[in-house]
Amino acid sequence: FWGIGGQRLGTYKLDGTPPTISFTALTRNVWFGGKLIRTGAATLVTGADDVLELVGAAGTHLLEVRRGPERPTDRLTPRERQVLDAVPVYEPVPAEAIARTAGIGLEEVRSALDRLSERSMVEPLPGGWRLLRGA
Repeated sequence: FWGIGGQRLGTYKLDGTPPTISFTALTRNVWFGGKLIRTGAATLVTGADDVLELVGAAGTHLLEVRRGPERPTDRLTPRERQVLDAVPVYEPVPAEAIARTAGIGLEEVRSALDRLSERSMVEPLPGGWRLLRGA
């Protein structure tokens, strides 16, 4: 295990595996470590759990993929997201206007608006559709 600035950074370990890099301080060698990571010649570790996954026996110490908090829009299909992006925030507009803005056929937009409404992301009003707060 070598940190940024280590003299042997960029050389392979005795067992042939690429070096692991931990960004602990900004030095003139940071660019070099970043290049090794981008090219796949090194692995970035952010903590002890990353090191355990790298050096442990295959299938042990596996990590879950780290993600930010899930948002309501994360589970939308690409078409639903495209329709949602075309829905205005304040003034409601008819589905025809949303279809033009989204570049999608009217029937597909109406279907997507119904699904988005069920998820409390848009609301139908007398003048058309608009986003709900938090969508």
